[in-house]
Amino acid sequence: MHSRTHIVIALAAIMAFSSTELLGAQLKRHSARISVTGDLEKDRDSSKNKSGKSSSRTKSEMQYYELEATVANTGKTEETYTLEWFFFKRKLNNKGNEGDPELASKNKTTLTVGPMKRVKQEIVSDAVSWEETTTTKNSSGNNNKSNSSSKKKISGDVYDGYLIVLRAEDGTVITLKANEKKFEKDEWLGKLGLPVN
Repeated sequence: MHSRTHIVIALAAIMAFSSTELLGAQLKRHSARISVTGDLEKDRDSSKNKSGKSSSRTKSEMQYYELEATVANTGKTEETYTLEWFFFKRKLNNKGNEGDPELASKNKTTLTVGPMKRVKQEIVSDAVSWEETTTTKNSSGNNNKSNSSSKKKISGDVYDGYLIVLRAEDGTVITLKANEKKFEKDEWLGKLGLPVN
């Protein structure tokens, strides 16, 4: 009976230690927060050109993300983090339909943040662009009636979103921020070489 009591106490102590250790790991994992502001910027342009019986009209758009990430250290000691960011784009076909999202670019930086302090990081993506050209040809048909035909051509890329990852110094992922939840799913994290749940 006595030995059985000792075993129960020992097991309780082990479980209490494990729970404390797990709680400490969870607190460590959540000792930082990240917030993201900013959005997708779009610069549009258009032009017309006429030559003889044909004319063309071109519309174009350049897109880029201009973001600011704020990393807040909620712990009581100075911490060093790795901030990573990924941008995704879609390719347009000749009809203007968007293809599947693909990685456009990625980058990272190291941030040292004091206890209960915040650090801001500007994140600006490379620019992507698309162009649509409509060409119209006029011709005289029977009975001097004017006929016209037009042809449209579209090419380029559009942005689809971003994913920002905050890692602890040991590489553990602390938190994720994306413009859409789909970029936080296991499928995407696996493609990017990030740990999945």
